[in-house]
Amino acid sequence: MNSLVPRAKSDWSSLRHEYEGATSASRNPPDFKKWLTATYNVSFRDEDILRATRDLTRVPDEIERLATKISELGDRPPLI
Repeated sequence: MNSLVPRAKSDWSSLRHEYEGATSASRNPPDFKKWLTATYNVSFRDEDILRATRDLTRVPDEIERLATKISELGDRPPLI
């Protein structure tokens, strides 16, 4: 997270909580990425995402769960 949001001093869960608190009164709150960009000057350009993934020391749990779910769904027979 530090590579993508270097000004943040917390984890993704804390950032999400901060976002929800900051936007709870808004009728049309910005999406999380727009809020991160406005609040922490985050860039989501391809090269920024690539740099952040290179800095990872392990695969995040959310990504492992997503990969597992995709694999499980891929093993199902077609619905048609």
